[in-house]
Amino acid sequence: CSLTDNGNGTGTISCTLTDSEVGAYPVAVTATDDGTPPRSDIQGFYVVANLNNSPTINQLASPQSMDDGDPPLVLDFSASDVNPGDVLSFSVQGQPTFCTFDTADPNGPNTAQMSCDPGFNNTGAYIITVKVSDDGVPVRAAATTIVLTVANVNRDPTLDPIGNQSDDEDQQNIINGNATDPDIPDPLFLDLAQDEPPFCVGVDNGDGTGTLTCNPTFSDAGTYPITALVFDSFGGSDSELFTLTVNDVNVPPELD
Repeated sequence: CSLTDNGNGTGTISCTLTDSEVGAYPVAVTATDDGTPPRSDIQGFYVVANLNNSPTINQLASPQSMDDGDPPLVLDFSASDVNPGDVLSFSVQGQPTFCTFDTADPNGPNTAQMSCDPGFNNTGAYIITVKVSDDGVPVRAAATTIVLTVANVNRDPTLDPIGNQSDDEDQQNIINGNATDPDIPDPLFLDLAQDEPPFCVGVDNGDGTGTLTCNPTFSDAGTYPITALVFDSFGGSDSELFTLTVNDVNVPPELD
């Protein structure tokens, strides 16, 4: 601090403070006249320096990336404040529904932790801002913003079991197929007629169901391996190898 004597019985004290000089300082001002003998008076007071600084918070790398269905992603936050005695509190904006936010000092004083566990329907990008505020006057705050990217992971469709089939010659056999996909909506393509016998025709209904219609003749007795296949638009697939047995039927002879 410095004192300026205005020469008219008044004066000015000017103080410039740094962050490290917060506190209370005793000051004594003496006024002296030029009489004979000189007379003086002293007035004492305190200069109180209370400069509230903003807290700081660690800055995480952004974006943070993970796949849906991955183990939980844990994000740790820590804060500090140069003002002794300031109480810090955390808050969050843009928190996804699949994330939890713990502000109860999980890693020691002035820490917070976010744990994100997205499901297979949470694909996308999420902007998350974590802020720390103090209780000084005026209130000061600091924030960090990250982008959390959840990438889609395609899951394979599932073909319901078909099992081995048996039929007699000259009898129609309709084999039904059904498939499901946990990634909805994910178009499915059903092929029940891979390596199909010539007397079978496969139909894909376009909704995960299909039929294989077989009409063996009296010359088609035997065992036929057939592969049923379902695949989605992202390369996931499921299949089953089953056999169609056409039983020989004795045909009575004809008398000319």
